[in-house]
Amino acid sequence: MSTLGAAVLLVAAVSAGAGVALLCWPWRLSFQLEGRGEPSGAWALVGGASLGPVSVTAVAAAGVVPQLQLYCWNRRLVQRSLTALRARRGAPGVPAPLLPRLRRLGARLRRHVDVGELLWFLAGERRRVRLESGVLELDFSFRDVALTGKLLGAVQLLDGVLPATLRVTARPRWEFEDRAAGGLRGVLAFWPGLLLVETLWWVLRYARLRPRAKEVQGDGSTR
Repeated sequence: MSTLGAAVLLVAAVSAGAGVALLCWPWRLSFQLEGRGEPSGAWALVGGASLGPVSVTAVAAAGVVPQLQLYCWNRRLVQRSLTALRARRGAPGVPAPLLPRLRRLGARLRRHVDVGELLWFLAGERRRVRLESGVLELDFSFRDVALTGKLLGAVQLLDGVLPATLRVTARPRWEFEDRAAGGLRGVLAFWPGLLLVETLWWVLRYARLRPRAKEVQGDGSTR
């Protein structure tokens, strides 16, 4: 084998090993969402998420066109408004939006797999997807003081049944005004490679066992 061939094989092996390690290594998604509403009717909502060097932010407020921005290595790559995206959706020559494509993909998937059972399986994969840390902060007041107290009690009750990794704090304000503010931030860890392998294995097992279950049901109905 020539030196060039050995070098190509070495690069391919290193790249494959790095790809496998990258998929099997845990990825961490950081997210944050904040919102506020005032008695005057004004409101604002801002959110963002980051995964490695890629991050996305979105801003919406009363009287302001919602904005969406995409960054990579702190460099802005995309900045779009929802109004422009809606106008572009109906323009001629523009590819079909993502939502109809996802619907067609979901229709194909439902022919072979029960989507409800698949979602139930994914919801139970806590080994591969878990919330490492999360904080939910609420700040509210109502004209009805009794309603403020009831909501405070409900939040405290909710904090007792949620996982330990998610902490809920409430700061009621007895101002006899309808106003609210809140924020949610946290870190979600997931293993994309292992999750993909286990999901494919579940789909293969389901596709093989589903005809047998139908045959058993058919035999039971004919007897």
